[in-house]
Amino acid sequence: ACGSFPLAVTGTCRAHSKTTAMLRVLLLMLLVSGYLWADPVPTEVQQAYLSLTEAWSRLQPDSVLEHFTADAHILDGRGILLDHEGLEKSVEDALEGSQHCCINYKILSARVDSEGDLVVRTHQERVIDYETRVATRISEREDSWRHSASGWKIHYVVFITQSATVESRSVRTTRK
Repeated sequence: ACGSFPLAVTGTCRAHSKTTAMLRVLLLMLLVSGYLWADPVPTEVQQAYLSLTEAWSRLQPDSVLEHFTADAHILDGRGILLDHEGLEKSVEDALEGSQHCCINYKILSARVDSEGDLVVRTHQERVIDYETRVATRISEREDSWRHSASGWKIHYVVFITQSATVESRSVRTTRK
């Protein structure tokens, strides 16, 4: 049975089944092609995010900073614009005294801006463990990637949203 529609609308049951099957195939093709074309982020930039994640986990500021252009700027969540020197200090301060860092980027969207940079919107979660505290930052940001002879580098970062928490941790010491 084709349902409660009159045959004048749906045709015969056999025709309705054939039409439904063709629509399902067409929908599947659209979904697959949409999936294949929905990700405009070049493989090299995706790999650069993985490399940046690894640099943070190695707790090496220089490795983190290698992913930025020499004239990179960051507009942080407080609305403060940091130049490359400020970026260096921020990364060094974040990693100083850290014992472990876990950072994850989830690519949300991408577009090419008027200057030809690739602007990638990401959701970022960063957790840094220190001896006496755990600092967590969750943000949504736009990273402007610029391609050069040395590959893709982040040229400009704008934090759209940002929340940070710091949890104190008890440290037990023993006198000898």
